[in-house]
Amino acid sequence: MRKLKKTKYNDYEKDITFPVFVGYRVHVVFTDDLRKSRIARYGDKGLSEDAAALHCVAKNGNAHLFFDLSKVSTGIIAHESWHAVRRMLEWAGAELDNEVVAYHLGYIVGLVFDFWLDIP
Repeated sequence: MRKLKKTKYNDYEKDITFPVFVGYRVHVVFTDDLRKSRIARYGDKGLSEDAAALHCVAKNGNAHLFFDLSKVSTGIIAHESWHAVRRMLEWAGAELDNEVVAYHLGYIVGLVFDFWLDIP
């Protein structure tokens, strides 16, 4: 296991890129303070109080998944990852084909889960 460094927002962030979809990127953030991490990147518009996790759409083929470290679970990772995959396919103008969705959902869930396991 490698030692992860916190960002300037005092959270952990990793980028996941989808090369098939013109490099669409999902920035995954695990944090002790979901509100602070979300506001630092997007401001307070659309912030959901008491959320365990959030999916936020940025511009130009980017999005964020925020996870509260005290509330995260495999189910929450899968749930938020679905939002990211759906938005990516909409952005790319692609159909919600079962195999395309299943493949990319498995890809992102696996990477987010592995990242979660690396956090001290």
